[in-house]
Amino acid sequence: CVDGFDHHCLWLNTCVGTYNYRAWLGFVASLFVWTILGSSIAWTALWQALALRGRALPVGYRPALLLTGLGAALTAGWLLSLLALHAYLAWKDLTTLEWIISRGGGSSTGSHTSVRRSLTRVVSRTALVGASSDCDLEVQVWLPEVKGGG
Repeated sequence: CVDGFDHHCLWLNTCVGTYNYRAWLGFVASLFVWTILGSSIAWTALWQALALRGRALPVGYRPALLLTGLGAALTAGWLLSLLALHAYLAWKDLTTLEWIISRGGGSSTGSHTSVRRSLTRVVSRTALVGASSDCDLEVQVWLPEVKGGG
């Protein structure tokens, strides 16, 4: 995928590695700051709206501010945990892929095992990029099972 592969970002639909890891980290950090700012604005506006009495505000204004503040706060918490994970990985000198493999490859136990097995097919990199590739790294590709013909 890319040199120094770290992980595939599902949200950006791109591989993150040696040359774009800092840009990705900066992007996540700026999203975190943006969501903190948005959450702060929403909570401040809600606080001020709660102080107003009567019909000075349109219907649904306060619930909209509450949902915006909660959504932004939850997103900021998720982004903070993502940044904390990558700080930990940097401290341990691990890539995301190495960390996932060290934790057992992300396999689960229980009833989800058969679902995970049916959704996972291991494809070699040479099959993905052609015979000219000199890399035989195996990549997990998540594909849904196709049910009977039609």
